[in-house]
Amino acid sequence: NACARCVLKSCICCLWCLEKCLNYLNQNAYTATAINSTNFCTSAKDAFVILVENALRVAAINTVGDFMLFLGKVLIVCSTGLAGIMLLNYQQDYTVWVLPLIIVCLFAFLVFAHCFLSIYEMVVDVLFLCFAIDTKYNDGSPGREFYMDKVLMEFVENSRKAMKEAGKGGVADARELKPMASGASSA
Repeated sequence: NACARCVLKSCICCLWCLEKCLNYLNQNAYTATAINSTNFCTSAKDAFVILVENALRVAAINTVGDFMLFLGKVLIVCSTGLAGIMLLNYQQDYTVWVLPLIIVCLFAFLVFAHCFLSIYEMVVDVLFLCFAIDTKYNDGSPGREFYMDKVLMEFVENSRKAMKEAGKGGVADARELKPMASGASSA
């Protein structure tokens, strides 16, 4: 029945989305467990609250991070393919060297690019959660100093100053397009 197949496919899609969300929340719950030394359910709730409070930051970091990971995977596969072409080009015994090259590129993607960069993605997520917890519970005042790196701390302070200045400028000033260089005229 076509209706049953449609319902089945939509259920499979919903369960796949649920699985991805739970995997992401589990990873952050384990991180919060390690940071706070609380049980898993409490840590999962705390991690979920922090991620919801920083939803725009999470979206920005995931978008930029996924794009950079994609570029990293492409770079790894292309460099492996180029090295394979250079090595197989000198082998006169092979008449067809495209199939071994495809196999080498496939293994480079599966083994090195995907596995290694998945760990890198996990580290980025953990560092973001640590950053979010640090900014939530610490404000930089004496007794509540940040634990983050000095460069990241300067970036956070500059972002806060820029947000305060944008708030004081008014709605019209914040939405107005300004020239990029001084003395540049708008057309």
